[in-house]
Amino acid sequence: MYVMLMTGAASVILLSIATALIMRSSAKPPAPIRTQSRRSQAEYDFKRHALTMRRTGLLCLMAGAMNLALCLTVGLWAVIGSAN
Repeated sequence: MYVMLMTGAASVILLSIATALIMRSSAKPPAPIRTQSRRSQAEYDFKRHALTMRRTGLLCLMAGAMNLALCLTVGLWAVIGSAN
């Protein structure tokens, strides 16, 4: 029971972090660093940071989904074990 509680809580936390990171990574660069040619160093840095946040968000999404699958598997085993 405690394993299901811990994995369920961890998956909710990881999925919310993933959602926040992916949403923040899709933001447009602020106006002061945007240029016509889109070749300023600040804009490259902003895009690199957004890419890093997106990758971290996808990693958290994958870990949260795996944790949720673990929670469901343990729950299923508990139901099957108690039925016998």
